[in-house]
Amino acid sequence: MPLEWVLLVEEEAHLGGALQALRDSMQDPVVAIDLEFEHLQSRPIRVAMMQLASSRVAVLIRTCRMDNKLPKVLSKLLQDPSVCLLGCGWASTDEVIMQRTFGISRKDFGRFLDLQEVGGLFGLQEVGLKQLTRHVLGLELNKNSRGNWEAQRLKPSKVKYAALDVLVAGQVFRKLLMTSCSLLHLRCWKCTIRMSLASTGAAAAQRVAAAPAAGAVSKGRKKAVAIGGAATG
Repeated sequence: MPLEWVLLVEEEAHLGGALQALRDSMQDPVVAIDLEFEHLQSRPIRVAMMQLASSRVAVLIRTCRMDNKLPKVLSKLLQDPSVCLLGCGWASTDEVIMQRTFGISRKDFGRFLDLQEVGGLFGLQEVGLKQLTRHVLGLELNKNSRGNWEAQRLKPSKVKYAALDVLVAGQVFRKLLMTSCSLLHLRCWKCTIRMSLASTGAAAAQRVAAAPAAGAVSKGRKKAVAIGGAATG
């Protein structure tokens, strides 16, 4: 997996730079999105972390450290019609928790695809990301996410889990996209994505060559960096 950056953002002041690094890394319009949250009996469930990823950069946003609010710069990206957000099984829990925490849902996104629904078009009915990853990429994805997502400091294993979850979803989708259109009967969906790829590919390729780091970031492949907090790995 051509991963270059994992950016863990804990302060809103550093979020703009991290999201710009994400945009600059994009080689296509697809940005995978995922949420992590705590199941607590003492209060309603709310988003603790939002993960976003291109094929090269993952941004892990600890919204629990930002007063559980949706920063404007993040809202702008989510509603950007030039960005196609990719969730997986979003209509179940994620949609409800997103609405409860931030007051928005996928209908507010600029563009959205659900990987689970895409998998269904390939005959992979009602399967989650772990099964899709095994079938499409031939890899085993660890889905054990036990632990406190709202902890003062996240363990490196939690950061790795959060990053892989969202990066793998994007890789599964891109692998499926390579399948012949004639096999899928997905003319409208697939050709729309391909036209977007063609229209943005040249500009993205120029940006990728020199993607700027956000905040206090050190260069290095597969490097996890905490922005606004201590490095995690």
